[in-house]
Amino acid sequence: QYNKIYESRQNWSVIPFNLDELSKRDLSRLRAKLKLMDLHAKTVILFCSPQCLLQKASLLLSFLIQYRLIHLVAVDEIHLFTHFGRSFREEFEHLCTKLFENIAP
Repeated sequence: QYNKIYESRQNWSVIPFNLDELSKRDLSRLRAKLKLMDLHAKTVILFCSPQCLLQKASLLLSFLIQYRLIHLVAVDEIHLFTHFGRSFREEFEHLCTKLFENIAP
């Protein structure tokens, strides 16, 4: 899905990033770029695995939460967590405390 959005960026108001493919240095640059962007005129879509979000991109996640820049979260394959429970991936469980509890109104 990411590649389709990225390759067809005729609508420059939508900007996708695949966080799993970025280094920590690139994530830091992205955070700086997001601070400067007019985010009311743009939609930024971040694709990433739970592991990346909780480990490599944790500073970016903190920034997004602090500046209330998260408007929608879609978790792919969450049905596997509900089927297998806590034994599936520990990261899905940690999404509750690190992400969802911090962005809920």
